Amino acid sequence: MFYCEAMKTIFGSILSFIVIGAVVSGCSNDNSDTTNPTGKTFVASELTVDGVLTPAALGSSIALTFTQDGISVIAGCNTMFGAATLADGVLTVPAGNLASTMMACAEMLMAQDQALITFFTSNPSYTLDGLTLTLTSPTTTIVMTEASS
Repeated sequence: MFYCEAMKTIFGSILSFIVIGAVVSGCSNDNSDTTNPTGKTFVASELTVDGVLTPAALGSSIALTFTQDGISVIAGCNTMFGAATLADGVLTVPAGNLASTMMACAEMLMAQDQALITFFTSNPSYTLDGLTLTLTSPTTTIVMTEASS
């Protein structure tokens, strides 16, 4: 009986320690900066090309992740990635700097990948308003929502 009570106390203490550790860890890893998208992933909720609301290629979605020194884009086929900077409301991706995996996919998905490479290397302007990221080039606007972590 003493053994069971001792084990309950030990396990209760361990559980409390784990819960407190998780709460403290969650509080110290605050990723709520609404002006800096680094470390965040956004998913396209609206795509407008030449003034026309355009759906993503059938069966795909467009996701953009900001890393410490660049971006990664996945749109249903290949993953595109490369160095990028954010300054003065402009996302700058040097031309020829966006690399891509080389999977062969449906023609529609491959065309979408190429269009996104062209879009991101056009140095679109951006605004980040809460959970909404809007990227704009002269012909295309992509409205994205921050993915839940």
